[in-house]
Amino acid sequence: MREEYPFSISDLINGMWTRIDLPGKLAKEYEILCAIERLMKEAFPDLALRSENPIKEKWNFMMDACPEYVLSSEVEGSGILDRMIDELPKDISYRKRVILFREQVKAEFGIEGQKYPRWVQESEWPMSPTGKPMKYIGSRQIGKMETVEYVFVDIETGQERVIRQMY
Repeated sequence: MREEYPFSISDLINGMWTRIDLPGKLAKEYEILCAIERLMKEAFPDLALRSENPIKEKWNFMMDACPEYVLSSEVEGSGILDRMIDELPKDISYRKRVILFREQVKAEFGIEGQKYPRWVQESEWPMSPTGKPMKYIGSRQIGKMETVEYVFVDIETGQERVIRQMY
């Protein structure tokens, strides 16, 4: 006779998915994967578990390759970075994939040379209503260096968006 448990694994995972307050599918998948791995290690301490997983590999790639200045909740929530990673060729070395990804981020986000926001807090790179990254125009300090305004523009509509951060 099969033992019944007072919970369903799929209900548990679905509940975690809705409660995890992280932007982007990859961040949530990674958090759930880590929780499952911790649970398995605790439940089966003598079992040698392999932790090879495409989610973990993708997360580690994102942490290695993606510039922090674009990692905002809007960008992560849009799925653009996940799509860009998925479209990278698989038949080149890891190092070449990192270089190619960084080049694609610069192109997709309209970054020219070293002109990107130096956030005083965490990244808040905005997305346009059409789901594309807005282009960074520049920043300016307001007042006695307490506030920095970051100016972005939607390339398609010309609409500006200003992000304010305080020191």
